[in-house]
Amino acid sequence: MKFELICIGDELLSGRTQDKNGHCLASFLENQGLKLNRITTISDDISEICDALTSAFSRSSVVILSGGLGPTKDDLTKAALATFFKVKLIEDLNAKRIAEKNYRRKGIKFIKENNFYHLIPQGFISCDNPKGLAPGLVKIDKSKTLLAAPGVPWEFSAMVEKVFFPLLNKSIGNNRKKFGKITIRTQGIPEENIFFKLVPNLWDDLSLFGKVASLPSVLGVDIVVSKIDKSKFPKFQNQIKKLVQKSPLNSFIWQFGEISLEEAIIHMARTKKLMIGVAESASGGLISHRLTNIPGCADNYMGSIVAYSNNSKIKNLRVKPSTLKKFGSVSKEVAREMAIGAKNALAADLTVSVTGFAGPAAGEKNKPVGLVCIGWAKGKNSGAESFNFKGDRATLKSIFTQKSLFLLLKKLTD
Repeated sequence: MKFELICIGDELLSGRTQDKNGHCLASFLENQGLKLNRITTISDDISEICDALTSAFSRSSVVILSGGLGPTKDDLTKAALATFFKVKLIEDLNAKRIAEKNYRRKGIKFIKENNFYHLIPQGFISCDNPKGLAPGLVKIDKSKTLLAAPGVPWEFSAMVEKVFFPLLNKSIGNNRKKFGKITIRTQGIPEENIFFKLVPNLWDDLSLFGKVASLPSVLGVDIVVSKIDKSKFPKFQNQIKKLVQKSPLNSFIWQFGEISLEEAIIHMARTKKLMIGVAESASGGLISHRLTNIPGCADNYMGSIVAYSNNSKIKNLRVKPSTLKKFGSVSKEVAREMAIGAKNALAADLTVSVTGFAGPAAGEKNKPVGLVCIGWAKGKNSGAESFNFKGDRATLKSIFTQKSLFLLLKKLTD
């Protein structure tokens, strides 16, 4: 059974909005032992939607539409479906009931004349939207299934999980072969160095267990072995771990699994019963943003002091003016004093600090854009390291943040 997603929206093609529904659907299907075969992104145009549907149904048995079910004139999905199937838009009492219920949930009065939620293409079934207003649409024939949901990510994901898939299970059954996967998460080494220098036989060795993929990201490479038969998964998982732990790659591995770096930090802080904190300059609060995305982080995360200017570093982190004058704002000496100052101000057990040049203007004398110094303070010990990276301002801030979080995890683990 082939699944295909058609994402509809001018905003997706103009760069104003980034599609998240493809990732959501692909992840969900994989966990169900299924696969998303294709994603197509098109504009809000009836002819383009019809062309995309013609192509999709020529190769896929389940086609899912995302977007274009709202109340405004650029929401053309239902009109396009009516055109494609050569039917009329008709008033549907069930769609009206669903919309009225959703409006009540939001505390809004439903006024039929202000939207088109009660109209659906003839031959379709309206279905619930657990998180939003617009009813979804379903059309299931003998060999083809079409499902349509709003494009808002939290609405789309809720409909896929709670509405669409229970319907699909009735037609495709639950007797699917289940697969598992193991993710080996590394940092500090490029993928070409892993597979061509450090462990040149690794790809072939891992291929004996399943399908191998290498996924590089900021300061790290995830090596994923998927399509592992669930019945053999525990055995293969142990064998894969032993294989890589005995290899030179082991010193670059920071996790077997798929939890985020910030999740790993909060979990480790909770396990070690340590309170952590951050002093941020070049990262501008990004470290705190990522840590506070984790539910329950307040139990172990004291907070962040964003001290961007030198005066703020002196006032809020007790960095010595003499240290700034002698070594400059981006230096290991200042980073170390920032970490100590944050530890004292936040009453934390462990802190990290970051100060660097994200550009685009050049840094202090003999200090290039991309230079970052990351400090730490734990108990009575403290220190700092310096690194040089390349990239634009946004990229460097992301890299500085990631590197700081890795150091925080390392110091928690030590």
